[in-house]
Amino acid sequence: MITTIGLKKGTGLGTIEDNFNLGFFLHASLVIDAFSDTVLGCGDAQLWHRVYDDPKRASKTRKMPIEQKESYKWIKACQNIQLKFQQARSITFVEDRDGDIYEQFVSVLNTKSHLVIRIGKDRKLADGGKLFSSLDEQPCCGRYVIDIGAERRKKRSSRKATVEVRYKRVLLKRPADNYNKTMAAEVQMYVVEAVEKQYDGKDKICWRLITSHEVNSFEDALHIINIYRKRWYIEQLFRLLKKQGFAMEETQLETGWAIRKLCVLG
Repeated sequence: MITTIGLKKGTGLGTIEDNFNLGFFLHASLVIDAFSDTVLGCGDAQLWHRVYDDPKRASKTRKMPIEQKESYKWIKACQNIQLKFQQARSITFVEDRDGDIYEQFVSVLNTKSHLVIRIGKDRKLADGGKLFSSLDEQPCCGRYVIDIGAERRKKRSSRKATVEVRYKRVLLKRPADNYNKTMAAEVQMYVVEAVEKQYDGKDKICWRLITSHEVNSFEDALHIINIYRKRWYIEQLFRLLKKQGFAMEETQLETGWAIRKLCVLG
């Protein structure tokens, strides 16, 4: 999301999440080598703006087909990258909570494509249980220790964090409010949890990840956690585009269309 000040609607800009400030949305996907962590480039980029203001937009989108929702960006990005990298031996799409979409679980996966996504909602399971409580019942399969660096902006002191790991194979149930009743009623996934059980600070580590990769051991779970850590690269990209780099939001260009071109060139 790129926000701008002093420009007008109708120039490639629309209201953003606060429904007040103007800007446009950029959904970028980086391609990273799984073995060397080398950033190979941008695999996909989608830019758009909201063309009208609607305070009831959120409630209306719940009833829309996924193809008409902004969240379709995740599925579209996966499909575009699959077409571009058909020769790849394997592709794993790494996404934050916004990508926790049931439609993606049943439409993107194939023998060469996998997902690692931070869980955004406590889903229902096919056996009638709930995802989080089911995961809480799992025994700890192992622990690891990491160094947490100090961060002045967040008033965080350095410390050593002991992280407990759990995992489980689950059968997710299709959401009851999903409009597409022809979609698979169930989908098998694996969940991995990395959490500090002996620490209660605001910066407590608690990652719950869902993946299509098989997880059958502590080592497999650590591998999924390390895959998700690669999301750091996309965070760095947006830091570079914004205040810690190109300062796109402070540009003197006069239209949203021009800023988009600058953004792509950057």
